[in-house]
Amino acid sequence: MMGSCVFAGDMELRAALATVDDTGVSVARALQDSGQAGPMVPSPRDWSYWLEAHIEQGPVLETAGVDIGVVVGTVQARYFQLLITGEPSHVGPTTMDRRRDSLAAAAEVILAVEQAGVAAEKGGRTSVSWIQNFPIARGNVSNSTRLHCDVRHEDAERAKAMELDLRKAIGGIAARRRVRIDVDPYAAFGPVAFDPTLCALLRARHRLDSSRRAI
Repeated sequence: MMGSCVFAGDMELRAALATVDDTGVSVARALQDSGQAGPMVPSPRDWSYWLEAHIEQGPVLETAGVDIGVVVGTVQARYFQLLITGEPSHVGPTTMDRRRDSLAAAAEVILAVEQAGVAAEKGGRTSVSWIQNFPIARGNVSNSTRLHCDVRHEDAERAKAMELDLRKAIGGIAARRRVRIDVDPYAAFGPVAFDPTLCALLRARHRLDSSRRAI
């Protein structure tokens, strides 16, 4: 969303171009390598409203048989990454009770993240969307596992409570599994209520279009 943030004035162009991915490649370098870097700069903010037409990313409208929906706002989203550190060991000589397996601990963490979302329904959502494990080799017990997770709720205070409950669950897993789990929060945003005047205008426009099609 960096392009939209720059255009809306919420992020400096220089900061967006300097942002790097997990391998150290910057946005500027990626744009150049892919042939998408151009000479244009963001235009001034001389507009009144910004409207994005979007496909539905979930099944709700389709299941209900509704052809269009007007989004009224966003939820509170809290992103963080986990580093689970165990102990290097070999599968053969290391008995099960002596292992400090980071990947096995990660499996419990993933289920705990899922359960946090289930417990917070209907407005709660959670996900583990990225995992990196070391070593990736047969015969070794994993000792370093990274996860990217997020918790979301339409109520900001509930989202914070969800994260707190999840941190407690993660602490219990770390103690039981005898591993270290570092929690690094790296982004939080929302909730944002969209402009009610524009939402009402879109509804009125849709009703007008629907009536014309009916005629």
